[in-house]
Amino acid sequence: MNSNTRKIFETYKKEWKDLYEILLRKEKYSEYIEKTDIKDIIQFFKNEVDELLESILQEDKEEIKKELMDVIYMLNITILKLMDWNYLENLDNFWKEIKEKMIKRAPHLKTWKKITLEEEKKKWREIKNNR
Repeated sequence: MNSNTRKIFETYKKEWKDLYEILLRKEKYSEYIEKTDIKDIIQFFKNEVDELLESILQEDKEEIKKELMDVIYMLNITILKLMDWNYLENLDNFWKEIKEKMIKRAPHLKTWKKITLEEEKKKWREIKNNR
């Protein structure tokens, strides 16, 4: 990751927090969000992912950006709704568990050691086969 990417991620942390606050307000003040059921959420999320994938295949940078925003938005709405429906009871360890999963799948990230593409593919297959 280059220094520009690191700077973007530092900004991103604050923006993510602000986005979360907006989503909480939307959930509180939007009857549509309040009454949306899990089947609708699944379908909306799938549609947004499909649109993102299509824009990537078409190499349409502007559309990729728009669709990625929609996917992130739907991901956040999905997390909030899953919490409401008690599918996710507690997010206290959620982000820590994501980090641990990433490191388990790519242990070289923890050691800051660069590995070859072949080594990474081999490690990935070992991890996936030993679930």
